[in-house]
Amino acid sequence: MTGDRIRPPSLRTRLAGATRVSLIHFTAPWCPPCRLQSAEARRFAEAADDPIGFIEVDVSADITDARDLSIVAVPTLLFMAGGRELRRLSGFCTRDEIAALYNRLRE
Repeated sequence: MTGDRIRPPSLRTRLAGATRVSLIHFTAPWCPPCRLQSAEARRFAEAADDPIGFIEVDVSADITDARDLSIVAVPTLLFMAGGRELRRLSGFCTRDEIAALYNRLRE
């Protein structure tokens, strides 16, 4: 008898009911810019005026969410709300660049 691999709900499904904006950081441990991006994104999320969720997804541990959301490079940041993508940033971005994009989303 063979067992089916049981997979947790996808990131999109988990965030479908979220009312607040979440910042998702797609990263990998072998990626030096990802480590820098992680610090910048975390500082942004902690300092944001509005409460914002922050999630890191290690693509080397499970590529499924990255594939589902068409992530082709790391680091990539997604702003998501209600299970849908609002904006995407690929490559390293400073906290100020992340904040500028977030502020444009709120306009």
